[in-house]
Amino acid sequence: MLLRIFLATVLAACSQVIMARSLDVNLNSDTAEFRFSTNPSSNSRFGETEMDFGFLYTTDDDYMGMAGIQVLGDTGSQSPGLKAGVGMKVFGGSTDKDNDFLVVTLGGMLRYNPPFLDRFDVRAYINYAPKIVSFLDADNFSYYGMRAGYEIMQQAMVYVGYRKVKLDASDGPNETIDSGMNIGVEIYF
Repeated sequence: MLLRIFLATVLAACSQVIMARSLDVNLNSDTAEFRFSTNPSSNSRFGETEMDFGFLYTTDDDYMGMAGIQVLGDTGSQSPGLKAGVGMKVFGGSTDKDNDFLVVTLGGMLRYNPPFLDRFDVRAYINYAPKIVSFLDADNFSYYGMRAGYEIMQQAMVYVGYRKVKLDASDGPNETIDSGMNIGVEIYF
């Protein structure tokens, strides 16, 4: 089952490489995450639609694939440069404590680019799945973090971030799949 989830995630990500808008790679000493993002409808009256596919693995032999879609747009507030996003993601994987999981999450994101420093980027995000949409060995699941980055050129941003991925297992021990700081590069195509 896990192999099928992994292969489906990799094939979906590879099929999007031709249309990829960005490639995001972030690392720390224990975790690596790779993500492809696309914009099937870059701007419409509904905002900017983003689809992303990714894979995360750790030195503890935890593996996790993800696929999602979200709409990102201006908040309508009096804060120029502030955008918000809402959407859903599917996460699936396996942990070193033999917990296999497949979850459907709802999530949100805030992104701020100060008008006086438009190359600076701050983001905060969260995805959560309660028990009703958590399958296999999962009771609930959360994936959240924040990052601050700087666009060093039009095609690349470097950033420092914090991420926590937590799985509450139905029968086994609860697990923190990832928790800590990371550094990353996002390359735009």
